[in-house]
Order: sequence, then structure tokens, then C-alpha cells
Amino acid sequence: MTLPGGGYNGSAIGYPQVGSANSAFIPQLWSTEAKRRLDDNLIARQIVRMLPTMAKKGSVLYIPDIGRLAVNDKVYNNPVTLQSRTENRWSITTDKYKEVSFMIEDIVSIQTSYPLREAYIKEAGYALARDIDSFILGLRADIQGYNSQSNVVYCTSDGTSSGTALALNRAAILAAKEILDVANVPESDRFLVVSPSQYIDLLVIPEFISKDYQGSSPTETGEVGRLYGIPVYKTSTITTNSSTGYYNGDPSTAVTSPTPGFTGSVYFPTQSVVHFGTTITATSLTSGMKTAVMGHRDWARLVVNKEPSTEMSRENLFQADAVVMTQVYGAKTYRPDHAVLIHSA
Repeated sequence: MTLPGGGYNGSAIGYPQVGSANSAFIPQLWSTEAKRRLDDNLIARQIVRMLPTMAKKGSVLYIPDIGRLAVNDKVYNNPVTLQSRTENRWSITTDKYKEVSFMIEDIVSIQTSYPLREAYIKEAGYALARDIDSFILGLRADIQGYNSQSNVVYCTSDGTSSGTALALNRAAILAAKEILDVANVPESDRFLVVSPSQYIDLLVIPEFISKDYQGSSPTETGEVGRLYGIPVYKTSTITTNSSTGYYNGDPSTAVTSPTPGFTGSVYFPTQSVVHFGTTITATSLTSGMKTAVMGHRDWARLVVNKEPSTEMSRENLFQADAVVMTQVYGAKTYRPDHAVLIHSA
């Protein structure tokens, strides 16, 4: 049913669409439950530093871009050596205002008694979590363009982007780890996030199939194992980089778009990054490969201005209830040297 007026986009969920599989619901309860569903599915909270704030959309949050402090000898009977520093000011704007909405006709609740509320809360919470995850992973384009790709590892036949892509392997992972180690990136709060197929590749690495893996709690933390002491997370948001690989909704009906971090994607960095005086140019991820990320949580920052909230309106002309869920956030690369991309088959 196409809504003929009133400024609506889309259509109501009614008997023709769902048959007998629907029921009554209580929208007032949805905000809390949708937030819980979002938290259950949000991988991004494990791989970035989150900065909750109550600022409005468009607000700017400023954070000092602090460099490394030196250590000096304390000379007896002399004052300490004060370090003269001029720190850069790093800022992040909350520029993402997203919504999930739908309308359900009364006839649905009259016809059946299926528990629809739980199903829709689950799907809405998952959609909102996937949205944040996708934008965070879109920041990989900043790392791709950082410092002549010094923080990029190609798991290929010749170690370059033009070589034949290979399965994710121990050598590529160790190469990424070495880049972080040389840059003095702290060992704590590191992570490795991979695609489902890359996770399967890890299962042939002896160091991954160990008691550390057996003791993880994927249903509670999203962590699916540890490798060289680094927590590993798996997400379906990482897929083969392409111009048509991302589905906004059900793959059978949704229009495809570029994958996060690929040129033209809605999940491409939107804020300019200047790291210690050098401006980073976001660069599209390599086509035809999957791009895992190893790094430290300080590589990017996420500011959540508005947690998922739900509003309902009674639409008498349609004898239906319209439900709208919204969230406001912003995400930006903070320390590009704290992340390494691993491209593989």
C-alpha cells in the first residue's frame, strides 16, 4: 500500500504484507530494548574509544592531539626540566542523524497474536548497530591513505596490491603486529577485526586454536578468540570491497551501494583528519579484497549524542501506528598510526 499523502515516504505494514504473522506492540518500551539490541550487536564499541555526550547534532567536541612525552634525568639540587609543548587541537563533529521507521495497521493486531514487538525491536536495534559499525569501518579509508600506505599489509603472492590475493595467514598478521610494535602502540586495548571468511582462515593457525580461544565469551563481548594476546572480533560488515557489495536492508529487495570505505560509499570518512600537522587524504580500499583491521582503540573516536530513542504517533487516516527510531553520532580517525589494514582474499 503506497501512502497517498501526508508527506510520508514508504508504506504501512498491513495484512497483505504479513498475512497472519503480526500482533500488537508497545512502542513506549522500544527505546530501552532497542538500545539493548544495539549494544548486543555493536562491534564498534570494542574497537574504538567511545565518548558519550549529550551535545546536539552538529556540535563540535575538541580533544588535544597529545604527542609522546620525553623522560629526562633529574639532576640533584636542580629543578626538573619542563617540556615546552604545543599540542594540536583535534575535533570531532556529530554529523550523523539516522532513522529507522515503519507503520503498522490495526488490522494486523486484530488478525493474529504473533509477538511482533520483539521481532521488530531486534531488527531495528541490529540495523542501528550495523549503521554505526559500517561508518566506523568506513574510516579504514583514512588508514589506506595515511603516510604512503605505511600502515597497509597486502596478503598477496608478492606482497603488493597487484599480486594474487591469498587467504589471511600468520605472516600477514605478524607483519601488521610489527608495524604497531615499531610505532610504540600500547599492547593493551589492541584488537583485530575480521570478516567471516577471514575468521575461518584463522582457524588453521595453531596459535589461534588454543585455550585462549576456548575461554572467550563471544555472546557477551563479541570476542571470538585471541591471537598473540590480541582479542579477535568477527563482523559481516567486512566483505569484499566493491562498488555494489553493501546492502541497506534485506539483500533481496534493497538497492546495493559501495562497501564501507570504498569510493562513493555513504560510509566513507566525512571529516578531515590532520595528524600532527599532516592532512590525511582518505583513499578507497583495494577492490576485490577483504580488509581486516588490527589496531589500538585510540585509532578512532566515536561520539554518541543521542542513544536510540523511539517515538510513536497515531495516524487516524490510516488507522495505524507510526514508529520512528533515531540516533545521532559522529566518528573520526584520531591516531592513524594506531591501526593497520590487512588486505586478503
